[in-house]
Amino acid sequence: MSQIRTIPLESNNVTVTKGFAAKSSDPESQSVSITVSRSENLVMRRGNELLEFEDNIHMLFFPEITIERNPIDSTILILSWTIGVTVQIKLVEMVSPSAALVLNVAASVTDAFRGRTYGLLGTYDG
Repeated sequence: MSQIRTIPLESNNVTVTKGFAAKSSDPESQSVSITVSRSENLVMRRGNELLEFEDNIHMLFFPEITIERNPIDSTILILSWTIGVTVQIKLVEMVSPSAALVLNVAASVTDAFRGRTYGLLGTYDG
């Protein structure tokens, strides 16, 4: 199960993504969230724990998920759940119509979920 959080930009009729949260059905799973704070910083959490990468460490391992920071482009995070779902989140710095940090979110799911992935507008994959 996943959700995104969107907000409108004040200077325009544009809605942008500022947060992502997900939790798998695995019994050991905890919710994971990636958000842009009001102070325009990236905040990662698993359950109630605040997550941070060390300078030379690019992967965080948990029973149900691996979170990877791209070693070449640190604005890209890859969340990979053991159930076969991968989400890539890129932190994007907008300059127009107003300055803001936003998230670009892309998902990939295993064929086992084909025809079984639903959202507000129906099935995700046709």
